[in-house]
Amino acid sequence: KGLLLAETSFYGLLLVLQTFFYYLNFSSKHSSSEKSLPFKRILRYSGFSYLDELGWTILDVKTDYFVISTFLGPTMVGLYAFANQVIESVAKVMPDKMIRPLIQTVFFSKFSEQNDVQKLNRHFNLLIKIIAFISFPLFFIVIALGYHIITYFYDVKYLSALNLLWIFAWFLLIISFQFPLQLVVQAVERVEITFYSKIFSIYNLIAEIIIIKLFGLPGVALVTCSARLFQSLFIFYRIRKFVPMKIDFQALKKIFFNSLAMMGGLLLLKGFINNALELIAVMALALIFYLVLSFVNKGFMVEEREVINKLLPRPIFVF
Repeated sequence: KGLLLAETSFYGLLLVLQTFFYYLNFSSKHSSSEKSLPFKRILRYSGFSYLDELGWTILDVKTDYFVISTFLGPTMVGLYAFANQVIESVAKVMPDKMIRPLIQTVFFSKFSEQNDVQKLNRHFNLLIKIIAFISFPLFFIVIALGYHIITYFYDVKYLSALNLLWIFAWFLLIISFQFPLQLVVQAVERVEITFYSKIFSIYNLIAEIIIIKLFGLPGVALVTCSARLFQSLFIFYRIRKFVPMKIDFQALKKIFFNSLAMMGGLLLLKGFINNALELIAVMALALIFYLVLSFVNKGFMVEEREVINKLLPRPIFVF
């Protein structure tokens, strides 16, 4: 009880300090007709956001662990957790993992400056392309070299998790594209959409219980993957009522085919891999090949490359 009281007191103090900061650094320095805090607006936004956070716990892989442990035992949980951990390690190089605070700050500040939903869609597309530029080649590397990654970076005893690793690679793609959608939803303050999308949490839990006895671990992974996919489609469909969302599929096709061609090179070279160093060398060659292809078959427009280069120490983004 003492710990809970301390935690509650801390958040109460934090709220008081943030309110003071608002009046001191914003309200007193901006000639606005509404200088007082819009409590109704804040309560609506924060309330839906809090309920949305609770919903994520059911869509998380921890729910998968609980279901698997109940029906298949702890050994299968370990195998499932291994495949998830490999993908988590790969996902650490994704922009939404590495520089999330920077992306959020730039995204929201640009929209608040212009308050233009058309430009919001362009910012959304730019972020989608940046994520695709990294996630597509990573996905194909895992698909093509999953066997070698497990064998030389981990242990052959985990090879039975290879099919799970492939499914989690798809999962990586889906969840990486949810981040830009969430930013759009938050920017236009329609967080109730992501809250309503948690209906697929119920689908996830019920379908896993039904599927696990029939298809085992791959069935559970596919259900979780499909739940996230349905959730993303739901959010995209609903947010289009407030923002004219259009995805630049032509650019994504170029990035996809560049990555697919890189995978072709990997399939030709993987027969020469006999140890971890050779695996690293083959992946490095594949990524260089991918960058060359991306330079020739560009997926980004000139103005998009200019925006990215402004954020980099040097203008090295030429793709």
